[in-house]
Amino acid sequence: APSVALVAHEDVRMLMPVLGGDNVKAEIVYEGPLSAPITRGDPLGVLVVTPEGLPEQKIPLVAATDVGHAGFVARVSTVAQLVVRQLREGPEDGF
Repeated sequence: APSVALVAHEDVRMLMPVLGGDNVKAEIVYEGPLSAPITRGDPLGVLVVTPEGLPEQKIPLVAATDVGHAGFVARVSTVAQLVVRQLREGPEDGF
């Protein structure tokens, strides 16, 4: 698979400001590129949420599904799809 969905390791609960809550910064941090095989539940990254005026919260992210090791044909197909997508989107939106 060319990608894997990430989900929170457990239910997320945090305090958020009621007033001025529009200034919330969220960022996913991970070491990439990821390599298959990946097993559902493998820790892959962290969601860092920083509400204005409050300390940042770090939420562990895990793989939502299994991603098996691909053979040669599947790898070539995936790379071709990524190249075509990059050509369509242009260099400024590419990876």
